[in-house]
Amino acid sequence: MGVLPIPDGAGADRDPGLTAFGLAYVCEHLAEIRTDLGDDSCDPDTPLQRLLTAVQPRTGQPTALSGADPSGLDALVDAVHLAVVRATGDAWGVYGQATRHTTLAGVAPVEIVYRCPLGVCAGRLRDQVTGPTRCEVGGGPLRRERLS
Repeated sequence: MGVLPIPDGAGADRDPGLTAFGLAYVCEHLAEIRTDLGDDSCDPDTPLQRLLTAVQPRTGQPTALSGADPSGLDALVDAVHLAVVRATGDAWGVYGQATRHTTLAGVAPVEIVYRCPLGVCAGRLRDQVTGPTRCEVGGGPLRRERLS
């Protein structure tokens, strides 16, 4: 099976929001992705574990990244994306979040969103939150905000 290229390109012409949407998808579907990849969190060198380690908050600094520079998240999210594509055959991998909703194009209702407590992902819409509003990646509570 061939692997489709990462949507919207990579490198200098990369969409700056792409990593944030990919990370939001990982957060929302962490248990499912873990199952799809057969990742039991024991091997620190899997793409998923490397990403999770990079975004874990430092002790005493709940909003700081413990891993490398936030710009290094692009490559980490890309690696999880490619692993998901290979494991599931889902060509959109972790970057299809924008296409996996039912909002009509051009319609902008008032929305409640849940923002990432680490400030590194795009967060979730209210209808995507089922249960406690916690970040599956960083562990903190998602911040509820109203878009205007």
